Amino acid sequence: MILKRLNKSLNMAVAAFAAMAIAFGGCHSHKQSASAVVTPVTQNVSSAADARAQLVAMSRDNAKWQKMRLPMTIRLQSPKKISISGTMTMERDKSVLLSLRFFGMEIGVLYLTPDSILVMDKYNKRYVSERLDSFLGGIPVTLSNVQDLLIGRAFMLGKSEPDMADMRELDFDMVDGNAGWMYVPSSNVKGLDYGFTFASPCELLALIIKDGAHNPVMCTYDKPVATEFGPLATAVGVKATAGKTDIDASIEWNVSKVRWNDDVDLRAVTVPAGYQKIESSDVVKMLKAF
Repeated sequence: MILKRLNKSLNMAVAAFAAMAIAFGGCHSHKQSASAVVTPVTQNVSSAADARAQLVAMSRDNAKWQKMRLPMTIRLQSPKKISISGTMTMERDKSVLLSLRFFGMEIGVLYLTPDSILVMDKYNKRYVSERLDSFLGGIPVTLSNVQDLLIGRAFMLGKSEPDMADMRELDFDMVDGNAGWMYVPSSNVKGLDYGFTFASPCELLALIIKDGAHNPVMCTYDKPVATEFGPLATAVGVKATAGKTDIDASIEWNVSKVRWNDDVDLRAVTVPAGYQKIESSDVVKMLKAF
């Protein structure tokens, strides 16, 4: 009975982990919706030009880190409730590794490279592996875009480090009586809109993404802390729909234990022999089975 409950918990944890990856992969925002998540704060920018300049400066600081390691807790609220701890290790523009552990044993892995995504359920020896562009439906997302999304940094789709020339035609709107501001990049993908809302240039509140007729994806961020490489959000939440399944999940970052650059060891991830390959759509089915 104990083993049965343990196996069920592990299955759910790995399924939740992979479901979050699918939700982020489906992250596809209307300007009107974005303004709804801005809360009153002290005004820190006085014009669109000021906002652009500060956002570019922050993106350049962000580009200075090369490696990062962050302990984390993943919490799933829907379609099931579960939480599990782990660690994220990233190399700028090259890799993202999320490792889940249970009683000290690694049970799940999400590994992203510029051209691939791999999700492994190590307990049940099964995995999902796809080309990243196929997984994202052909949307030109760079790996640095994914990294910025996870840690609470604004980005421009397809750009690793935007500059003022990139931002010249972008839409910066003050909202709620200048209490906050909104950054809406022009999209080079037909039918795709996305936008960010801020309390200040260093405090990202939300990212909303809308892709055609698909339900919008909302990513929300807890108040960031200052680091030598720019602000880090203390948590990121995501609400999305995968098929007919609503996903409500969050990742809480233990930012007090962040490590940078030379203090970070990287490892490659490969699928061991004997693992069964499954489709990404099967991940949601795994959740529904419990």
